[in-house]
Amino acid sequence: AASDVYKRQSKLSHLYSLLARAELVCIQEAHFDASVTLPLLNKVCAHTNSTCFYSANSTAAGGLLTFINANSFKGVKAVVVKHIKPGRIMSLDIVSGRGRFCVFNIHLDHETVVNRVSDLNLIGDAMPNFPTILAGDWNFTTQLKDKVTFACADRPAAIVGGGRFEN
Repeated sequence: AASDVYKRQSKLSHLYSLLARAELVCIQEAHFDASVTLPLLNKVCAHTNSTCFYSANSTAAGGLLTFINANSFKGVKAVVVKHIKPGRIMSLDIVSGRGRFCVFNIHLDHETVVNRVSDLNLIGDAMPNFPTILAGDWNFTTQLKDKVTFACADRPAAIVGGGRFEN
C-alpha cells in the first residue's frame, strides 16, 4: 500500500511538471473513474491552472485525459469533444480567435494488428480538413507482422490521411 501511494505521488509530480511546461498534455491508460477520481482531477486542474477533458466508459477501457493549459485556453471560443471510441480514441475540435485545430488523444489496442488497423481507420474517417495533432499510445512494435501500409490521399501532413489501412 505504501508503494502505491509513492507511485501515485510520483505520477502526480510528473504530471504537475508536464503541465507547468506544456500547453497540451495527453494521457492514455488513465483508468479514470469519475466517481472516485474527480476530486483529485479537480485539484490537479486548479493547481496547474488547466482544463481537462476525459473519455472513458469504464476503468477497464483504458481512459484518456487531455489537459489544456489555461493560458492556451483563454482565446478558445468553442470545443467539440468527440468520443470516437470511448476510452480509446477522443478528439477535440478547438475554435479560437486564431483559428481552428484538432487534437486526437489515442490509445490503440495492444492485442492484435487487426484491432489497431480498425482503430486507425476510425481515426482516418474522423480526421478533419484543418490542422490536427495526433498524440497517443500507438502500441506498435518493431515486429514485421506489426507493420501496416497506407495511402495518404489528399492529406500530406496527416499520418493516417484519407487512405485506408491494410494488413
